[in-house]
This record gives sequence, C-alpha cells and structure tokens, in this order.
Amino acid sequence: MTVQLSDKKLNLIEELGMHFEKSGMQSAASRIYALLMISDKNELTFEEIHETLNMSKSAVSNSLNFLIASNQVDFITKPGERKRYFRCKIKSLEEGVQKTLESMEVFNSILKKVLVERSEEAKEFNKGLEDVVSYLDFMKEQLPALFVKWESLKK
Repeated sequence: MTVQLSDKKLNLIEELGMHFEKSGMQSAASRIYALLMISDKNELTFEEIHETLNMSKSAVSNSLNFLIASNQVDFITKPGERKRYFRCKIKSLEEGVQKTLESMEVFNSILKKVLVERSEEAKEFNKGLEDVVSYLDFMKEQLPALFVKWESLKK
C-alpha cells in the first residue's frame, strides 16, 4: 500500500517537512503533513502513510492525532469501509498564513518597546532594529492592498 512517489517528490516532502519542523511542528507530524500536501491522492489511509514514510505505527498515530487536534488534517470515511482517509485541510494553510501575519504584528509591537528601552550608545544596532520595525510597518500597510489585488486576479 505504499504510495509511489518520485525522488523529486520525496525530496520535496523532506524539504517541506524540515520547514514545518523549524516552525515548531514535531518531526513525524511535519513529514506526514508534507506527504498529505504532495501526494497525488487527495486522501491517504493510515497504512499508506505508515508504509510510505516508513514510520512506526505509534509515530503515525500520535502525529495524526496532533494534526487533527491542531485542525491541520481531517479525515473522511467511505461507505462500507472501516478505514479512515486522512487529508490536508487547505483552510488551515490559509489560517497559518494569517497567524504568521498576526505574529509579525505582535513581534513588531514588542520591537517598538525594545527600541524605547535601548541605550542610544548602540547606534548601529538600534538603526538595524529601526529598519526592521519600519519594514514590518510598511508590510502591514501594504498587505491589505495586495490581498485585494490577489482576490481580483483569482476571479
């Protein structure tokens, strides 16, 4: 029941998995989430995930439970079958982008507080910090217009 994947797709699973892992997701969950995004099949069974990624059943089970609980993966069942078919929730990707933007805004407000408390002696560092704050302010100002433009291009 192994899902057949090209070397290119296997490497992409690893690359995407590493990205998710660096963002704080568990290693096994990262690879499963990447597999569900990259697979040509819309849904994969537990067995397909287990065999394709060569992970222990407990690692797959724990990771799927985490991904379901964190609203990144859901599953369906099919009439007459006891299997669950797991799939990536595309809505969670959109929500992830939104959370990233919100996190940047929080980070920027903290950086502004840091700037107020910093000594004027470290001029070069402070200038760099001011540039980061300015850039994040610029992004916050420009993103709504970019979103409207993107929405109009989709139609």
